[in-house]
Amino acid sequence: KARFLLCAWYRSSVYTASALQQMSGNESVDHGVAYSEKNVAVGLRNNRRYAVKQPPEPSVLKRTLGSITAVFLGSCFCSVTMTIQIGVLLFNKLFGLDRNKFVAGWLRRISGRFTSRSHPLFNFKLLGDVPEKLPEKCVIVCNHISNADVAAITTLFPFTCKFVGRGELRYIPFMGWMMVLAGDVFVDYKKDKDRTDGTKAVNRDEAYALMKRYVSEGTPVALFPEGWRSRNQKILFFKDGAFTLAKECNAAILPIALVGTEALWPMGYDAPCGGRAFMKIGKPISAEEVAASSMDDLKKASQQAIIDLKAEIEEEVNETDKAR
Repeated sequence: KARFLLCAWYRSSVYTASALQQMSGNESVDHGVAYSEKNVAVGLRNNRRYAVKQPPEPSVLKRTLGSITAVFLGSCFCSVTMTIQIGVLLFNKLFGLDRNKFVAGWLRRISGRFTSRSHPLFNFKLLGDVPEKLPEKCVIVCNHISNADVAAITTLFPFTCKFVGRGELRYIPFMGWMMVLAGDVFVDYKKDKDRTDGTKAVNRDEAYALMKRYVSEGTPVALFPEGWRSRNQKILFFKDGAFTLAKECNAAILPIALVGTEALWPMGYDAPCGGRAFMKIGKPISAEEVAASSMDDLKKASQQAIIDLKAEIEEEVNETDKAR
């Protein structure tokens, strides 16, 4: 029961990983021309696995106790903040305020941060300089290596943003419900044997329109352009959705990088293990650069920026470890 509850709880906050499935563009072109058959992006400098030293994997007992602690404390905290969310949304609806649900999103971020911090085996750290503010219009792009990626972003990223996730996340207790109240974007899928990934978005236009409204009105949207997790931690090909969104909204692109989350929740595990994860925020690609760049150049620049950030994380963490 503890493992089941843990899965339900954490996937509500960390499995919002599937970004838009090709909002525009031809996926076969991406596979055939710009990228290798294994989906690893090519033509980039130092696109390799970056890792940091992790503590020994905890025993099943420690993992279970840590999960129970996080689920219990997180559920209690979320119950309170969700009640406040509902009250805030009713007030805003009555008086026509906060159309993009910033306050509800902030409450969701605080709840996710508290839940992640309450897990005794999770150790998150933000490295490097933190911008004082985001560009007026901003699309956030990040590498994707684990189910724990959104938990890391929620815990470490100092700004409120909207996430994009699969529709079934709506029904996961507490965090899924809070995501609905916060106005996060959900993409519903159905099976389609003619598609490369076997699925087709059924509310593609509605989801994209909502993201476009958010970005145009100054609310950042965070996506994983790879669309799925990288099994070897290398950067995979980037789909067009995030970059089409930035171009059409005349927005900047903010790259951020994660290293270590693959140890916190390894692929194939139904519950997190614990460990160290690090995030670093890069320099934004300005709206002028986005408008002047081709789609391929823009994706490659974002990929390279994330790879360089990952290399900086690995170097900084390893040097700190050696100095101890």
